[in-house]
This record gives sequence, structure tokens and C-alpha cells, in this order.
Amino acid sequence: MVSQAIRRASLSWIAETSREVSAWSRMRRERDPQGQHRTQLASLENTLCAATARLADVAGADRGRTTLDAYDFYREIDRQTTLIRRIWRWFADKYDQRDHPSRAGVLRAADEVVWAVHAEVHRAAGADPPPPAPLPYLEEVDAPEAVPRDEPSTELRPDGFDDVLRSVLARLPVPVVGLPPLGPAGPGALVLLGHEVGHHLLYDLRPGRRVLAELGEAVRVAAGDREPARWRAWSQEVFADLVGLVALGTPLITSLLRYEMGTEDHLFDRGRGRYPAPAVRLALLAEMSRRLGLPAHPTLEESDPSGWAAPRDDGREARRTAVRDDMAQVPAIVSALLDFRPDGDGTLPELLDFDVQAHERDGRIATKARHLLSGSLFADSGLAEVRELASAGALAWQRLLDRPDVGQGELDAFTETLCGRLVAAREPGTRAAGNVAQTDADAGLMDLLTAPVAR
Repeated sequence: MVSQAIRRASLSWIAETSREVSAWSRMRRERDPQGQHRTQLASLENTLCAATARLADVAGADRGRTTLDAYDFYREIDRQTTLIRRIWRWFADKYDQRDHPSRAGVLRAADEVVWAVHAEVHRAAGADPPPPAPLPYLEEVDAPEAVPRDEPSTELRPDGFDDVLRSVLARLPVPVVGLPPLGPAGPGALVLLGHEVGHHLLYDLRPGRRVLAELGEAVRVAAGDREPARWRAWSQEVFADLVGLVALGTPLITSLLRYEMGTEDHLFDRGRGRYPAPAVRLALLAEMSRRLGLPAHPTLEESDPSGWAAPRDDGREARRTAVRDDMAQVPAIVSALLDFRPDGDGTLPELLDFDVQAHERDGRIATKARHLLSGSLFADSGLAEVRELASAGALAWQRLLDRPDVGQGELDAFTETLCGRLVAAREPGTRAAGNVAQTDADAGLMDLLTAPVAR
């Protein structure tokens, strides 16, 4: 009798989980008329509900357990059910932000900027329709961050399940990007999404993170015998910077200055893991811009990153020497990045259909910035239009901030208008991935989500 009560309690918990997942998925589909997230939602629902169905089969089987055995067994069943719920709620909370009035406009605009970069590259690389795009969501972080599917967030790591979660997330087609509240950067922060999409391109452009390995090797070779391992570690971030710069132009640098510009103690900090010292990163961006034919960024032109590491007797010479050695590598590294062809496809400027004329001082982006400030309407739509409009919005925002009499109400109104225009410029049509197999329940995932009770 005790075993039967324990079993019924676990079965009820499993059934409730399955119902909640299905009801939530149905609600989200109804709120996604363009099918923007249809593939990811189908994948989540099918995978998680198939897992709960298997758990229910295992939990309902009568194996003549003793009461003590039953407590052990159904405690493990409940842990597996809780794991399924944690995965579901981690993703659900990010989708559900789109229902909050104060967040919906920004996230819909972020969806468009992400798609405008993601879809352009994947189509140029031969994927049409493209795979599911990264899902942007708002998070209390200092800067945007891409979350690789096989490196789950700390809140998704209950004890003992790290390997399971890593494997599950790697197989679910739901890449995500954490975006900080717009805050001091305002809508200019949206251009940083180009950098974050760059990370997901490394992970997803070809299977098995093949592009990531090829990039690391290309940068290592370019570095020669001068700290090749360190440059290989930095390769992901500098690649992502190039993606953002090619896709959205020098407004990317403006948004990055909040994180990278500072005193020499900050500029010469080489202990940042995946990132080079800020002085080196800014020198890389300046050289990339020059090679692409983009206008020189006024702050970098005035500051001249190449002169930051010049010898000086101020007690920082050891750090300055290390940064100076890194800066000597910048031309070779930028050449490697601009020549890099992910998995044999086009270079990044080719894959992103880069048009330098749009970025000229009086080009299309500058013209759109003036129109945004004057309240002019836009009739164009498409991937290039969204990218140019995001860049123009960042330029216009900076000009607004330069006005001594601008008020918060005017800034808020501009942000709302820009987000609305980015959504209005969206590429027509639905965005569900064409490969239906991506949404089928995966037998391997079922094993992961129901282990060890399904042995």
C-alpha cells in the first residue's frame, strides 16, 4: 500500500509536468503568428513531453518493490521530473519575457537584429531556410552574452546533472543570448547583438563546432611563435567582433567603448581570459575598420590605440611591453580573420553581404540616423534594412545624448520608436526551420532525461 501511494504521487507529478509543458507550448505558439520560434518550441515540447511519457511508463510499472526500495526508486523518478521542469522553466522564462509590456518592444526589436545577422550568414553558407536563430532575452548582466547550448547557465546545474544538462542542451536547437537592460547604452546596445550572434555562428554554422576549431587554428598560425595559445584563446571574441563590425559598422565600437575604454590600468589588463587586453581589442577593431574601409571611429582616431603602449617610465613598463607585443600581432591577426572562410564558405564580408557605401559618413546609415531624429518614416524591409536601421539608431542615440537640453521623456520616446521601426522593417514571412526532423523527439535525449531510472 505504501509503494502504491508513493507511485501515484510520482505519476501525478509527472502528469502535471507534461500538462504544463504542453499548455505553455500551445500558449506560446498562439502568441507567435509569424512562426518565429516555432521550431524551438516544437523541439522543447516534443522532447520534454516524450521524456515525461517515458518516466510515466517506468514509474507505473509494477516490479514488486519493497517499501524501502520504492522510496529509493521514486525519489529518483521525482529528481528526473524536477530536472525536466528546470530545463523547461529556464527556457520558458526567456520566452515569457515577451509578454511583459516593459520588455516586449525591446525583445521584438532584438529578435529582428539577431535574425538579420543570423539568417544572412546561414543563407549565404547554403542553409535555406536557416536553422533556428538565437533567442535574445533580458538579463541582469553588464554586457550581452551568448550562452552556448552545451555550457548551461549556473542556475541549470543541480548537483549530479552537469553532464546530462550539457548533453541535453547541446542537442536542443534553442541557442540563447542574454541582453542587459538597455540602460546607459540605450538602443545602441542592440548593435552588440551582432557580436553575440558571431559566437553562435562559430558553434552552429557547421556540425561538431568545426568552424570554431578551424578559426582557432587559423589565428594560432597567424600568431606564429608569439604566444599562439593565448591568441587561439582570444580567437572567439575577435571573430565575434568582426561579425558585429561587418554586420553593423562602427556603432559597434561606440557601444563597446563603455566596457573597454579607461585608464591604463584597465587598458593593459591581459588577465581577462577569452578577451585580449582592452587596448589590444580596440586596436584590433581599429585595424578591422581600416581594412574594411569603414570611417575611422572618432574616439579611437583621437586616442590612437597604437600609441598607448609606447615606452614610458611610469612603473607600468612590464605590462605595457606585453601589450606592445600583442599589438605588433594585430595586422597579421586581422588578415587571418578577414581571409578566414568558415568551413570553406565565403569570408565574413561576403557572407554578410557587406556594402561599405552604406557606412560612409554621408551614406545610407547616416541618412537613416538623420531621418530617425526628424521623425521621417521608412518603407523598406529586409535583413539589410534591419541591420542598417539598428546602426542608424545607435548613431542617432549618440546625437541625442549630445544635446544639452534632451530630456528623459524624449530619450524614452526615441527608444520606443526605434524598436517599433525595427520590427516594422522585419523580413516578411514565417521563420520556422524547414527541417521537420529537428522537432522530433530524440531517442538519445530521452535516454539522457530519464537516466538512470529507465535502465
